[in-house]
Amino acid sequence: MKAQAWSREFDNLIRAIGECKSKAEEDAIIAREVEVLKPRLKDPRVDARQMKELMVRLIYVEMLGHDASWGHVNALRACSDKAMLTKKASAGVVCELRVRLNDVAGCWQEKESTPRR
Repeated sequence: MKAQAWSREFDNLIRAIGECKSKAEEDAIIAREVEVLKPRLKDPRVDARQMKELMVRLIYVEMLGHDASWGHVNALRACSDKAMLTKKASAGVVCELRVRLNDVAGCWQEKESTPRR
């Protein structure tokens, strides 16, 4: 029998997000997810498979427009993991972080390049 790629908890999260009827309901689900993720990312006993899943869950938090800056350091650390799947998942979080930083830098550059009157 093949091992399940994702936990039942993650499967339930995706299903719950898909079944949301309103943005408020989605926000409540993501807020609960953030409360679950924060202590798990700090746990030193998390193995590579679990870390991969935590990184994907962090990507979901980011994609749905919520602040996940508290997990960026963990994502950078996971990029140096021995397991390739963990590296790939954490790279997604790091890429999202980089895109957001570039957006901010672009705003600064626009403000600096605007002529003053």
